[in-house]
Amino acid sequence: MALFTRGGVPDRKTVFRATNYIDVTNALYAYENCNDIEKPFYLRRLIAYCIDIRNFVFMKQYIETYVERNYLLKENYQAFLVDFNKLMERIKWCLSKRNHEDIIVNWVDNICAQDFYDTNFAKSLCDKAMFFTKAYTNTPWTHYTYRNIFLGKLPITGKTHGQITYSVNNSPLLAKLHEHNYAFRFIANPGIYQGAFPSGCDILYNDGKADVNLAWGRGLSECSSRLQWLALRERLRSKSALCLWVHDFAETHPPNGAIALGKRTDTPMDRHAIGTKQLDEQLSFYAQFRSPRQHDVYLSDHGFHIGEAQQKFFGDRAAHISLIVRSPKVKPGKCQKLYSHVNFSKLIAKLLDSPGETNVEEICTDYVIGENPDYRNVKDIMKHIDRGVIQLRFYQQIYVRTEEDVYVYYPLLNKELYYRGEDENTNLIDAQEWQERIDYLRTLAPKEYIDIEKEPAFKESKRLYDFIKKFPPEKIPW
Repeated sequence: MALFTRGGVPDRKTVFRATNYIDVTNALYAYENCNDIEKPFYLRRLIAYCIDIRNFVFMKQYIETYVERNYLLKENYQAFLVDFNKLMERIKWCLSKRNHEDIIVNWVDNICAQDFYDTNFAKSLCDKAMFFTKAYTNTPWTHYTYRNIFLGKLPITGKTHGQITYSVNNSPLLAKLHEHNYAFRFIANPGIYQGAFPSGCDILYNDGKADVNLAWGRGLSECSSRLQWLALRERLRSKSALCLWVHDFAETHPPNGAIALGKRTDTPMDRHAIGTKQLDEQLSFYAQFRSPRQHDVYLSDHGFHIGEAQQKFFGDRAAHISLIVRSPKVKPGKCQKLYSHVNFSKLIAKLLDSPGETNVEEICTDYVIGENPDYRNVKDIMKHIDRGVIQLRFYQQIYVRTEEDVYVYYPLLNKELYYRGEDENTNLIDAQEWQERIDYLRTLAPKEYIDIEKEPAFKESKRLYDFIKKFPPEKIPW
C-alpha cells in the first residue's frame, strides 16, 4: 500500500475512485511544472495512477525516472519492480498451461487501416498473423457496426436502427459461440452497449466500480489498459473457453482521453496520433500474455472521423478498416480480397469448426455493400446547422465498393457518385466510357431505403434536408 500513500495517509482519489486519463494528465502536468521539492510527491502519485489504470508501460518508465533521480524510498520502488516482473512471468507461465481455444477480440475504435497497420504493434505481427488488406466497413458508425457483426445484417436493408438486444436467437455469432460452449464477456467502458447484451453475457469494466456519470461527465471512457487487464484476469480465472470482446475506445475516438503523452493545447489530429501511440504500447504489452491455442482478432469499426474524412465515409481514409487474425489455425500472410464485418460470424465459425488449419479467405466477397442511415441525434444536427456546415456523413447513403471502384447513391437527395482507383475527388458518374460499369454497380446496390417521412425514429433527420435545400448544387461538397 506504500505506493498509494502520501506520508502514510491514503490518497483518497487513488483508493476510493477509479482513476482515469484526466487524473494521469493532471498529475503529469503538475509534476512537470512543480518545484524540485514537490517533484517526488507528484511522481509517486503519477506512478500510483498508472498502477490503478493498469498502464504498466508508463508505470515502469516513471519508476525508472524515480530511481534515477535518487528520490526517497527508491529502494521500495526497485523492490516493487522486481516483484512486478516476477508476477508477469508467473502469469505467462499460468497461461502457457491453459488448453482452451480462447478468442480475444480487440475492437479498436475510429482508426483506419493505414494508421493501425503502421503501428509498431501491427508491424510485430507481420510474420505471425493474417492481415486483411482490403477490409472495408459496411457502415461508418460504431453502433451500426456492432449490429453488422452480431446480427450479420446491414443497417438499412436489415432494419437494425431500432433498440436491439443480442441473443443466440438473433445473433449468428453468439449462436456459434454457444454451440461450442463458449462463455462470452463484453469488456468496455461504462454505459456503452451493455444494455444490448443478454444477462447471460457478463459485462465487465473496472471491476464493476466505475462511476458512470463522473466518467461521461468528464468526457472520458475507460482506459484500454484497464480493459486489457480485465481480459487477462478472466483468462486466469475461467475454467471454460472464453470469447472476450474488448472495446478499445478512449485512445483513438474523440475526444481522445489518452492525452497523457501530449499537451493541453494539442489539436484533434495530434490527440489521435498520441492516443494511437499509447494504444500501440498497451496492445504490445498485453500481447505477451498468450495461451498456446489462443485466437487473437484485431479490428476497427470505421476509419477517421476527423477533417475531410468526415465528408466521404465511403472514401479510403474513412472506410478502409483493419482486420488482423493471429491463430494457430491461420497461416500468416496477407489476404488481398474484399472483406466486410457483415461476414464476421463466418470468420469465427471458420476458427471454431475447423479441427486444423483453415482458409479464412473464403469469407471474402467480390464487392462490399455499405449502408449509412440518416443521422438522428438532434443536438449534433443542430450544432452543424447553426454553424452553416453541410455534413454529408449525416445523410442516408448506399454504396458498392469493388477492388477498382466505388458507386455511391444518396436516395433522398437523388444524387449518384462514381469514383475509380485512388481518385476520390473526380466524380465520373456522367463519363460515357464508364456507363456500362456504373449500370452494373447499380444492379448490385440495394434498392431499399428508409423513408424518413414514415419512420418516426428519423423525424429529426428531416431538419437535414430542409437545411441542404438552402444551398445551390455547386456549394455542396460532393
